[in-house]
Amino acid sequence: ANTVCAGSLSGGLPFPTRISTGNGNPPDNEPAQTVLAAPTGDFTEGGELNFTAQATDPDGFVTRVSLHIREAGSDIISGGAADQEAPYEFTRSLRAGTYVAFAVAYDNFDMPGDRSNEVTFTVSPAQ
Repeated sequence: ANTVCAGSLSGGLPFPTRISTGNGNPPDNEPAQTVLAAPTGDFTEGGELNFTAQATDPDGFVTRVSLHIREAGSDIISGGAADQEAPYEFTRSLRAGTYVAFAVAYDNFDMPGDRSNEVTFTVSPAQ
């Protein structure tokens, strides 16, 4: 059976430790899966946009989901805001432009899962 116990680094910081399945090998860890819904709300510069993600982990549980947004055509991704409880919801206010958003779920080993689907949306200039 797969077992997880808490360990600690020097200084007492906790970290997850994988214990052998009995054959000397660590258990396989399947990545968490995330689906990001299209945003809703005010698509005007300075307005609030609401994002919702659904996440599952086939062999454990989800500990948090992070939302990442970048301007279309850019490789620079904003730092991910994180939500630790389902439903995974985020509110953002952005300047005018076209954006791409995706979410990532983290599992009980604190391993990032696969990126969700990407959602493209446009924020209009304020009137």
